[in-house]
Amino acid sequence: MSEAVCAGGLSVLVMDGSAPVLALISRILEGNGIRALLARDAAEALAIANRDFLSLDLLLVGGDGVNSWALDAVAAIRNVRPEVRVLGMSAVEEDGVIQLSLHGADRNAGLAESIRAVCGAQSDGNKTRTAGHQLS
Repeated sequence: MSEAVCAGGLSVLVMDGSAPVLALISRILEGNGIRALLARDAAEALAIANRDFLSLDLLLVGGDGVNSWALDAVAAIRNVRPEVRVLGMSAVEEDGVIQLSLHGADRNAGLAESIRAVCGAQSDGNKTRTAGHQLS
């Protein structure tokens, strides 16, 4: 993770069971100056949230995140970090392309722009589309 990303912008904890989805979201966020903290399951997400020295602005719950373990993880994280906003995301992978969709976010906005809007941060003008990212 670059110092520019860590040195002051937003920090987003991303919880998703898919390594390719986590890698894609990390590239998009960090490419837009947003720190991406990645967790493949509830235990990893809670361990990250419990680190007092980390700033945490948003919990992005993805993929198969609308299930009981994810809901339990969100509740546990909110107990530790009640100020953290939560945003749901769906990710579908087909033929090497991942389609991302943020729940309740502007469909015309990019991923980084939508996260900045949810967190109340100023956009730096970078617009990264959320749909149809090719895996490399």
